[in-house]
Amino acid sequence: MNYAAREEKLAAWLEAERAMRSRLAPTGTVPLREVAQMHPHAFFDGIGKGELPRPPIASCWASSPSNGRPAISCSRARRTRRTTTR
Repeated sequence: MNYAAREEKLAAWLEAERAMRSRLAPTGTVPLREVAQMHPHAFFDGIGKGELPRPPIASCWASSPSNGRPAISCSRARRTRRTTTR
């Protein structure tokens, strides 16, 4: 992969991440009574669609959702100063 193709791919990934993050609700909690009535896929889909708040750990987690398709929960770690060991 040449430099221009790499930069184009990186820009596309960053834009996809920005778009996904813009749909997410702020961190918070959902009452256990409400969660207990939901199917697990509905719970995670609700978070991915911004209908439910993200878990509080998301505020210090160096990752972001990378797949917004129904019933698929996937995250991609973001390399940050906190998560880099070198």
